[in-house]
Amino acid sequence: MTAETADQASPGEASFQLLAEHLPDLVIFAFDADLRIWAATGGGIRARGWTTGEFIGMTMPEIAGATRADDIRACCLAALAGERTQLEMAGYEPPDRLWSLHFVPLGGPGTGDGMVLCRDVTEQRRAEELLRASQRQLAEASGSPRLAAGSGTSRPTS
Repeated sequence: MTAETADQASPGEASFQLLAEHLPDLVIFAFDADLRIWAATGGGIRARGWTTGEFIGMTMPEIAGATRADDIRACCLAALAGERTQLEMAGYEPPDRLWSLHFVPLGGPGTGDGMVLCRDVTEQRRAEELLRASQRQLAEASGSPRLAAGSGTSRPTS
């Protein structure tokens, strides 16, 4: 959300922005048919020392960096066509963070706008890996091949 639109937000939009601003691992971008960002919000912006203004006017492929620009462009175009896609990628500032990006149409297919919800999932993935390692150790100690193979474990798709 931009400073200009903050005062124009409906009560529902204002509640959404308030919620998004209090989630330190979330960044939300809205983009147009040219993939240019026209709104940015989320606690992840402030938590990393960024500002909304740094993103407004950039294109979505620009924020991805050179290594994933084509992937980001493809996901954005899919969202503009009414499709939902997901992508995980390493950040580039800092590069040790893992981001899960969900691309969705904004207002339906053919409206010319899309949205991407970006979540820093670094700690979640680290915890999942530690859990899998612990399960393997437990299985090896107990002699259970089923646990050692990792069966029975799943990762929610939230």
